Amino acid sequence: MTNVLKSKKIRSILLLFTIVSAYHFYEHVSNEARYEIINEIGKDNGFYWNKICIYYDEIEIFEDNCSSFPFVDKISVYCQKLIQKINSLEDNKIKYYSRKTKSFHKAEIIKNCHQAYDMIYRISYPIVSADKKTVLIKITQDCNCMLGGQGGTYIFKKIKGTWKVVDSYNSWIG
Repeated sequence: MTNVLKSKKIRSILLLFTIVSAYHFYEHVSNEARYEIINEIGKDNGFYWNKICIYYDEIEIFEDNCSSFPFVDKISVYCQKLIQKINSLEDNKIKYYSRKTKSFHKAEIIKNCHQAYDMIYRISYPIVSADKKTVLIKITQDCNCMLGGQGGTYIFKKIKGTWKVVDSYNSWIG
């Protein structure tokens, strides 16, 4: 066997190992853990998402918004991106924190996400690192009223028990 063939075989084995490892890490982030993370992000950042669209927004993955993830997690990010369209939000899983009552309340999951003049949130499928301390998520607050809203794609990191925005991409206010 020539050195070129040996080199290609080694690269193929390494690539396969990396993909299997990334999928393995992805599998350790259950849907329940994703909902828990979404709820914690909402509470820690004051999102009042009492109404949320049932369909996940699609998140664009670019190299710059993956820079917060370690190498093996980058492969996992792309695997998670591929499955984001086959999922939708489940009833009674998303909660928002009311500072007034100092308690959690269940968000209403909206099936008709284009209702006129209703403020709703749209989120993407949360892309979670293997250690569950970094999350890439798109969050949009939309009034469906042509006056605007706000949104963007954000990197959250869990720092000292609290989810903090450490980077944002394509942020807008309308």
